[in-house]
Amino acid sequence: MNYKSSVDSNNDLLSGALDYAVYDPVYALAQQRQGRLRILAVSTADRLRAVPEIPTLKELGISDFNMMSWWAAMVPMNTPQPIIAQINRWFNQVVETDETKSFLASIGSDQLIMTPDDAQQYPLEDIKNWSEFVRLAKIDPQG
Repeated sequence: MNYKSSVDSNNDLLSGALDYAVYDPVYALAQQRQGRLRILAVSTADRLRAVPEIPTLKELGISDFNMMSWWAAMVPMNTPQPIIAQINRWFNQVVETDETKSFLASIGSDQLIMTPDDAQQYPLEDIKNWSEFVRLAKIDPQG
């Protein structure tokens, strides 16, 4: 079932109209901390360092499933390589601080540090990995 927001689906989940839901870690952990729902598993291949007590779907018997939300810093396509490298160094410095690690852990996230080249390939791999689900759901290609 498709909802416009997590809040809309949460209302149906709490009322019993839905048996389960899949939420991003920020929303799910906030709801769990307030006692509104129980997190059964994370959708990543490995347990999150931020919430190691929560098992993975694979551990619960659902194999070959790895869905991870991620954030990225982006620049215009023609940005010179030295500027990209410097921005990457700055972000890596920030992400490696205890303060950032603590903040990310508080929202159920682990830091993921990549090179600019790896980061460029990451969404392309994500698209490739989801293509089978798109085919099975008979979703017409967009754009």
